[in-house]
Amino acid sequence: MLNLWRYRENAVYAPEHAHLAGDPCTGRQAMQRYVSVLRSGLIPAGAEVAFSSVPVVNVIAAEGERWDFVAINKYPNLESFKSMIESKRYKEEALPHRLAGQEDTKLIMLDKAESKEFPEETFNKTVDEFCTVAGMPWSNNSWRVDSTGKNATSQPAKRSLWQAAQDLILNHREETSDQTTLELLWTPTDVLDLTCSLTCKEALSKLAFSNCTSMSGVPDGRMGAGGGIYIGCGSYSFSIDQPKSKAKITCRNSELSAPQHDNESQGAISVKTAINQWCDDNDGKQVTATDNVYQRYGITGLGVSDRSSFWLRGSLSCGNTETMHKEDCKKSLLDGMAQCDPDGKETHGETASVDCLDYSLDLSGVTQDDNPPWDEKHQYPPPENAPSGRDDHGANNVMCDTRAQPGRPLTEDQTNEAIAAYCKDEVVVPGFGAHWSNMFNYPPEGQAQFYKDDSLTMHLTMGAEAIDNKDGNEYYQDTAWCE
Repeated sequence: MLNLWRYRENAVYAPEHAHLAGDPCTGRQAMQRYVSVLRSGLIPAGAEVAFSSVPVVNVIAAEGERWDFVAINKYPNLESFKSMIESKRYKEEALPHRLAGQEDTKLIMLDKAESKEFPEETFNKTVDEFCTVAGMPWSNNSWRVDSTGKNATSQPAKRSLWQAAQDLILNHREETSDQTTLELLWTPTDVLDLTCSLTCKEALSKLAFSNCTSMSGVPDGRMGAGGGIYIGCGSYSFSIDQPKSKAKITCRNSELSAPQHDNESQGAISVKTAINQWCDDNDGKQVTATDNVYQRYGITGLGVSDRSSFWLRGSLSCGNTETMHKEDCKKSLLDGMAQCDPDGKETHGETASVDCLDYSLDLSGVTQDDNPPWDEKHQYPPPENAPSGRDDHGANNVMCDTRAQPGRPLTEDQTNEAIAAYCKDEVVVPGFGAHWSNMFNYPPEGQAQFYKDDSLTMHLTMGAEAIDNKDGNEYYQDTAWCE
């Protein structure tokens, strides 16, 4: 739908709509109210703003014609648009603002924007080459080429069909982000002895020019968007993707970090591996203004699993709906990580924006799957980086007690033995006690000490204090973390 708006200088509400008028406002402000009502739940699922702008000057127009705003809104179908404007809520809550704010308007329905500018000649040539190796019943085949046919090389001489197919498939998988690309796919059925009703070329040619994919009648020998066809023994499909804008990278520079590679992740998943998996798993997912796509991954630190988190997220910075594409997703996030943290070991977060779709890597000390950093709630256990309530030795800060009499060195095994003896599940924390009376000594009295021959025995003294038996000082600035 092409929208042309001209605002009134001052909004004029009809008497029957006076309850919606509020304070006096301009026509532009009334239209802002109109848009706000639409965005509160009236816009159909899958609708989006394809283009919007402000006219600068009339080049060819009727005398006196003037417009203040132009937009093209895309709807899944005509029925969804009609359902919106014919709804009771639209008529009662949205329409009055539009009538009050607009001096003039035009609404023009446009045909589907099916053409994605891919040359038919290149399509046919690529289909010919693809069909020489596709259709083998034991494997899927997938090719990708740009609009010039790049990577559509001929089959190498004196090589088996299988070897030639593998070489061509690998070549055709090379990504070309600066041009419109064509992807062809063959997917066989699980039953190998089924009969194919069409050849590869017949199937793809029929598919490309069928009415069901809305491609017939596209001018200038250009192909349309894509589709699929089942032929009994399997299915062929193709898609034509327009080039995306180069991702705009914003470095987050978080105080937290996550390992980029598996050899730095201490057995947990690394950021690079997570990006590849997450982008694959969410290929084709719809991201809306109210429905983000995200997942949390635990970070292992000092051998302790799930000590903090990194999150991968797809969200919108504009518009109503965007579709995630795995190759854009991977390239944007991996390029951003390389740009923001070029040392290649740890990453401190980023946002890679591709048009209206933001791919983000966020870091957080919170370790609950339902508690993302962009909507963080106080929830036990508190993150290690929660602000301390004490300058000297608040939460998660180390305090060195220089008053104690120095002992003799212990091995790592002896230290771990003592910690394992003290740290038990389901033990009530009594606090340190007056004069450290509740402290735990290891080895306990009556057992062999660390240094048996010393005139003074030596042990480790350990203790813990909970928020309800503390000494009056707050360990966190916000104690809601412990509730």
